Amino acid sequence: MNDAPPFARYLRPETYAESRGFSVHTVRYWIRIRVIPSLKIGRMVVVDPAKADAALARFERKAVAIK
Repeated sequence: MNDAPPFARYLRPETYAESRGFSVHTVRYWIRIRVIPSLKIGRMVVVDPAKADAALARFERKAVAIK
C-alpha cells in the first residue's frame, strides 16, 4: 500500500520551475493563461508535473534541417 499523502506528487510553481529550468514568472504566467493545468487548494497553487509536461509537449516543434 502506498503511504504517500494524496498530494505528494504535486509541486509548487516555484519547485516545478526550478526542476525544469524555467523562470518562476513564466510558469506562473502559463498557469494564469491555462497553458499548464493546476489546482488551487485554499490560497496555494500546485502543479502535477506529469500533466504540466504533457501540456507543454503539445507546443513542441520538430527541428527543420536547412540544406
